[in-house]
Amino acid sequence: LMTDEHVFWRSDDSGASWSPIDLPNFPQAAWERQGDFIYTTFRVDTDTTAAYALVRSSDRGTSWDTLYTHPSYIGNIAMQDDQNGVFYSTDRMTYFTSDGGSNWTLGNDNISLNQLRLVSLGNDIYHAYYLPNRLSISTDGGINWEAQGQFNDFGRVNGVFYRNPDVFLASNQ
Repeated sequence: LMTDEHVFWRSDDSGASWSPIDLPNFPQAAWERQGDFIYTTFRVDTDTTAAYALVRSSDRGTSWDTLYTHPSYIGNIAMQDDQNGVFYSTDRMTYFTSDGGSNWTLGNDNISLNQLRLVSLGNDIYHAYYLPNRLSISTDGGINWEAQGQFNDFGRVNGVFYRNPDVFLASNQ
């Protein structure tokens, strides 16, 4: 659980009690859970500039393994399973992996001028939404994206959620 005070909490008893988590650097991306793994990114400093490390935890945030380091901010991650996923960076490009996140390949650039959120639907299908109310879909594992249009009836889209077999939009309307 992350609060708006930038405090992270973990429960080991289904939410009856909570303990704060000490993280090495404030997570930069949205959190993604896939099976027993949790993914996010931390800002890391290199010799010459800042970079962003994609990290994974198998013990609910107690320890983190660095999978990959990227030169620009990783804005959102969507993992289809423990091997396949997509991330969007602030250089307005999407990258995809098929090896669990150690290596990433450029998928498609400039699919969005605004902040992008991703959700995996499985079978190499991903939905993306970008503020305030545009949706795109990829049916080839995040390589290519097709615009689905602007949805003015919803107002501002705040989230896209997937619960097999349904996709839900959360908005300010």
